Amino acid sequence: MGQWATRTRNWYEVSVINCHLCGKMLPGRVWRGQVGDQERDFCNPDCEEMYFGYWAPRYVGRNAPEIGDSGAGVHGTAQPNLLSSVSAPGASGGRETSGAG
Repeated sequence: MGQWATRTRNWYEVSVINCHLCGKMLPGRVWRGQVGDQERDFCNPDCEEMYFGYWAPRYVGRNAPEIGDSGAGVHGTAQPNLLSSVSAPGASGGRETSGAG
């Protein structure tokens, strides 16, 4: 279980910390909990509880693809590359062709 902590920073620092679960900005006080061997910041104890009770059992440890992977899906199935069939504007040499001429 975590504990409340106050961020110490100088007035000119512009760093932003977000809740590890919901993404809410954490300007001053944070609920700091232990996730594995790292400390993570949450907006309140409820978010930490939801992380361990809902999010982590379902999503942590899955082999989700990173952006730019070769198209392997979450469950290992190949996903179609939808962008390969789209041609760029002006790909026909800058002239639009039509039936009327």
